[in-house]
Amino acid sequence: MELLANLRGLHVPAAISFWPLAPGWWGLGACLMLLTFLAIWWYQRRITLAPRRAALAELKQLRAAYQAGEPDVHILQTLSMLLRRYALACFPRHHVAGLAGHAWLAFLDKAGKTRNFTNGPGTALAEAPYQLTRECDIQALTKSVESWIKHVRKGQP
Repeated sequence: MELLANLRGLHVPAAISFWPLAPGWWGLGACLMLLTFLAIWWYQRRITLAPRRAALAELKQLRAAYQAGEPDVHILQTLSMLLRRYALACFPRHHVAGLAGHAWLAFLDKAGKTRNFTNGPGTALAEAPYQLTRECDIQALTKSVESWIKHVRKGQP
């Protein structure tokens, strides 16, 4: 019994603190932040590239219509409208809306960093949409238009 008298009372350990967090929680937090950042980046990129995807899909339909025998003049008119709509989606309206003829082609060359519209197959876009018949290299023109659409992005000067 003497030994029992020498024993001390029970000691309750201190409560476990919430802080600092264990390394696993830090890792989980970093993964969640990374996933959130990637989701926001993906969504913004998808929204930014939506006009490009739509323009390329319409260009693909135009190529199919040309292969099916659609008249060149109709293809040229539709290509001209497609370029203008895409340019209006990518640039401020006051930069694009008033352009016509060679000023329009110069804008396309400057924006796309190319010479295909003022000195290449794109010259047909200046007069062809207003003519009843016009012969031009539609395949070369659609390649130039596709290259321009892929190069120019929304929000890019």
